[in-house]
Amino acid sequence: MNAWEDWIAGMNLLLLHDDTTPPQQYLLQVTRSIKNGPSVSFTTNLDIVDAFHVCTLLPEIQLWIDKCRGRYWPPAQLLETASVAPCFLVPAGHPDSDYKRKEWRLSPNLIERMLMSSFNDTNKMLYCLKSN
Repeated sequence: MNAWEDWIAGMNLLLLHDDTTPPQQYLLQVTRSIKNGPSVSFTTNLDIVDAFHVCTLLPEIQLWIDKCRGRYWPPAQLLETASVAPCFLVPAGHPDSDYKRKEWRLSPNLIERMLMSSFNDTNKMLYCLKSN
């Protein structure tokens, strides 16, 4: 929840973000005890990371959507889907923060997957060239 007024039964985390918090970083206030920690691996091909589903559209995502509107890419339909796509908070503090062990980073991984899926073959080749 972003504010106490948003609380409903079953919610147990309050997202805290102000001018002193680095971009895309949030402090979580626990209203009930939870477990968190580093990733857990049971096999070499799988990592499990604690993450919390964010039920509201966060300002960072809305700002990105607003910046992209009216451009050739990403298409308008993808932006509309992104506005309702779930995001997650994962335990990863900003390296320069005094609260890095308590911060949770915004992870719009499903939106990132949609963006990658929208690439044509030329986009994919350019992405591979640029990332190497």
